[in-house]
Amino acid sequence: MDRHIRAESDGDPIVDPSQDYTLLLGYENVTHTVIRFKRNLETCDSKDDFAITNDTMRVIFMYSREKPAKGSTLPGTLPGPLEAFKGSRSVFLTQRTNQHALPNSASLGILELRNEDVELPESDESLYWCKIFKLDDFHQKHHLVRYEPVFDSSTSVLYLNHMLLYECQGLSDELENLSRQRGQPCFQLQSMHCNTVVANWARGSDHQGLSKEGRKLHFPPQRAVVLVGVTITPSARLMKSDKSRTV
Repeated sequence: MDRHIRAESDGDPIVDPSQDYTLLLGYENVTHTVIRFKRNLETCDSKDDFAITNDTMRVIFMYSREKPAKGSTLPGTLPGPLEAFKGSRSVFLTQRTNQHALPNSASLGILELRNEDVELPESDESLYWCKIFKLDDFHQKHHLVRYEPVFDSSTSVLYLNHMLLYECQGLSDELENLSRQRGQPCFQLQSMHCNTVVANWARGSDHQGLSKEGRKLHFPPQRAVVLVGVTITPSARLMKSDKSRTV
């Protein structure tokens, strides 16, 4: 049933006057409850519905151990909305990739920037971890054609909320020294000239069954990013990661 919650309500979902969802199937077993439905991307119900776009969507859900009475439509008929479990996920509902795998070529190289041995805090608080990487192994101009997030296991991605990769201006002695360290909490890092975002990944881009190709950022052939090397301008990258035990 199509419902919504108003900002001034007590958390009890109200039945939407415009029923814009179509139930396709529903079943439950000893461990799961599955509901499949469909809805137009734009329902024209701007009062009670959000348009579904290819942006990251915040899906909010709520469930209870008690079952609602069949056909419950009146306010207050759902079991304990204030005590029910509430959660959310950031997901791509519509975006799909049509990008092809890169061909095998001797001219293509891979540069991996990895965090190592980062321990999560015992609490549910987020850990903002910063690591400086020095880029000085290139002796001629290169072109970046793709960014791709790398995870050491299928479970590690569950504890990562987002990653940001910044370009640093020049290579000062301080950046040089920091590049030799394993990283540190971002609040301990003094202000650096690393302000230009060159890549961004957020939780949700792997959901909805996206293949590994769907997690990669490809640059069009005519818009590849130039990466210069040590003989021209030594540079560095700052990677900022937001991790937490909350999944």
